[in-house]
Amino acid sequence: MALSTIFSSSVTSPWLYDVFLSFRGEDTRYTFTAHLYHALIQKGIRTFVDDDEVKRGDEISTKLLPAIEDSRISIIVFSKNYASSTWCLDELVKILESKKSKQQIVLPVFYHVDPSDIRHQRGTFGEALAKHAEKLNGDMKFQMWKAALREVANLSGDHLIRNGNESKFIDGIVQEVSRIVNHSYLPVAKYPVGLDSKVRDIMKYLHVSIGTNDVRMVGILGVGGIGKTTLAKSIYNSIDFAFEASCFLPIDSDTANQAYRLVQLQETLLSKIFGDCKSLKVDSIDTGSTMIKHMLRSKRVLLILDDVDHLTQLETLTGGHDWFGKGSRIIITTRDQHLLTTHGVDSTYKMTGLNHDDAFELFCWHAFKRNKPDDGYGEFVEQIINYAGSLPLVLTVLGSDLYGRSKKEWESALDQYGKIPHQDIQRILQTSYNRLSENEKNIFLDIACCFIGDVFDDVIKILDSFDFCPNFWIPRLREKCLISELNGKLQMHDLLRDMGREVVRQQSHEKPGARSRLFNHEDVRDVLEVDTGTENVQAIVVDFPEDDDMIRLSSKAFKKMKRLRLFRCRNARFSGELKSLPNGIRVLDWPKCPLQSLPQFHGDRLVILRMPFSLIQEIRLEFKAEMIFPGKKIPDWFSHCKEITSNSHRCEFDIKVAPPYNLDDIIGIALCAVIEPVATIILAVSIMRGDTCARNYWDARATFDEIDSDHVWLRYLTTEDITCLRAVSVDQADDLGITFESRDPNSMIFKRCGVHLLYKQHEQNAKDHAGHVPHHENIDVHLNAPIEDIGNLANPMGGSQLSKRRLVDYDDYEDDHNIESNLYAQQRKPASTLEIKIFLISSVWRSSYVK
Repeated sequence: MALSTIFSSSVTSPWLYDVFLSFRGEDTRYTFTAHLYHALIQKGIRTFVDDDEVKRGDEISTKLLPAIEDSRISIIVFSKNYASSTWCLDELVKILESKKSKQQIVLPVFYHVDPSDIRHQRGTFGEALAKHAEKLNGDMKFQMWKAALREVANLSGDHLIRNGNESKFIDGIVQEVSRIVNHSYLPVAKYPVGLDSKVRDIMKYLHVSIGTNDVRMVGILGVGGIGKTTLAKSIYNSIDFAFEASCFLPIDSDTANQAYRLVQLQETLLSKIFGDCKSLKVDSIDTGSTMIKHMLRSKRVLLILDDVDHLTQLETLTGGHDWFGKGSRIIITTRDQHLLTTHGVDSTYKMTGLNHDDAFELFCWHAFKRNKPDDGYGEFVEQIINYAGSLPLVLTVLGSDLYGRSKKEWESALDQYGKIPHQDIQRILQTSYNRLSENEKNIFLDIACCFIGDVFDDVIKILDSFDFCPNFWIPRLREKCLISELNGKLQMHDLLRDMGREVVRQQSHEKPGARSRLFNHEDVRDVLEVDTGTENVQAIVVDFPEDDDMIRLSSKAFKKMKRLRLFRCRNARFSGELKSLPNGIRVLDWPKCPLQSLPQFHGDRLVILRMPFSLIQEIRLEFKAEMIFPGKKIPDWFSHCKEITSNSHRCEFDIKVAPPYNLDDIIGIALCAVIEPVATIILAVSIMRGDTCARNYWDARATFDEIDSDHVWLRYLTTEDITCLRAVSVDQADDLGITFESRDPNSMIFKRCGVHLLYKQHEQNAKDHAGHVPHHENIDVHLNAPIEDIGNLANPMGGSQLSKRRLVDYDDYEDDHNIESNLYAQQRKPASTLEIKIFLISSVWRSSYVK
């Protein structure tokens, strides 16, 4: 059968035939079967029988088996000699296979035979099987025949006894078949490539198939354009015949009046199931819910809710399993996992994109009207497949867009798609964005423009500094299939990324400096060189093509960008000087910065300052940011500091916590090291409590290659980090042991190390110092050193308990045992000491963690 025949039929019916007739020719060909066939044809029911469809000289086996697969219903006419034909028995096995794999309906007709004779295999059926057994001598095929006869005899069927009214009996069969086939099929897809396997999967693994009396609610989850609606329609067409009533209900909730839309949906649901009726008028949401529950709880229904995006839609349309009659199936398609979880669906099918071969074929059908490309277009097709990321929507839209076009037009189109998404694709994918809250939109756009591929925990910290509450909103973006995490790094589908960036571009088509985020290298150059930035700009990522020209900074490039919170340079070269930076900037990530000194800005909101390889001579160490920059000095406000007089890869601190404080009062620890890298390294930290890992920080941008100067590394362990350390504590510790160590001794040398503890104030001290102590996140902090002696931001996390600074000469730590024994040898410390080890990771780890 030609593939085009299947595709064209899928628009109206996925089946080539309505009925396949299986019968023993010598028993009923010219009597009962002939009469039944004629009655079916008279009703317009497309029926396959072997003497009508198989021409003389054709091989029957090559025609009959596909006919069975492509039939909606199989009617098996059991007569007294049916089992004597091995061909009939083979047909029967194939029919039952199609029943399982394609949800084919099987209607047994017992013509002048007792169903129990077939079930127990006695009478003429037992005699025929005994003869087959002698010939086959235990062959597996014989066992399959016996099992098939038992199975079909247990199905509900029609029994015509001798001297029964054959005409009336046939009319009843035709009416039942007409009820099944004479319903309108939902249009599915012009080219349903790869669809059958997904239908089989959801039938098999989610138990959507018919035949059981349990009520099942099933979710189909996936990103926009992945084919959820197409799959749901195909399932509807496959099984709706088996229900008393069915309804495919598109939600389409993007309207201003949501309450009115819910009432409309309730009315539509009731009218599709019960027909148009004035008594079904719904005047409120509560009334509609009551009517649905009352009227459907005794009906076996198939209900599909397509593109659900709010919990109230589920609560008011499918409140619970007890709203529906036995054997009902409710299928919900959505982009939001949380809705399915909250509503308590029985199972969820998560959609995946097409595999490469199916994606290739689907695109070719749309672009070339056949299953392979025209000569000379194969490379173009592969580029499209890579761009589309296996989304059927994109393959369909682009294939149709490129059909009949020349190679030059294809080249131009591919270039355009890389810059601006096709409008139809953008419109559908942007639906997900439009439904987000304001904070979700900001986080989504930041990720799309700035953070794809970055370490997940680092992004959380940065977004938190923007007051976006990422720990609350990022899980929701994941539930909505908009972002994902792979090996600890943040990921986003390329087309979702492009959709987000197009949202930003549409903020100002002609003036990049008026957009909220800058990421395109041409736009960045224009804004920084010509000074066209505005207060709209919130984030800049400088990512230039290799060997691109140097950016010649305008001295006032950032002057108007008062809302800029992130500047990240990945690979660009700069020249020129800057007079100022925005005071509100939180992230300044600028390796190889050409400036001799930092421009003027407050810096009190900085959380990350990364400037390795820069030419800056001095950085104000009172910044409370996580820092990496050239330098040789531990900040003056560090309460514990060690000078290391000989080359060492290890440094230890034993800190006695002075009364009235103890370890439970610590809300933060500042860590600092002056290092001399002697090999290519990645600066990262693994925080250990004894032999338990409490935290890992992988800094994909703090890499050192061919460096010839000392650098200062500074990081804060926050309240959350401290809580995590306490969680793995096995005793009530009074003192603190902190060890800095390079996991690869040949990669770096410690020259100085520092530790600074930050305490929360005791309740009595808080009362004594009320009105005189700075606050941070509602936690009072005590300073026993005057602020004027420390600098503008000497209390880096909102205040600190500063003990008198101790400078200690520290010789090289000699040990002959390996790092593993160092890591786990806790017997050197008393049980009352909380040991923390800070590991800096070397280049051997780089391939796993550096982008």
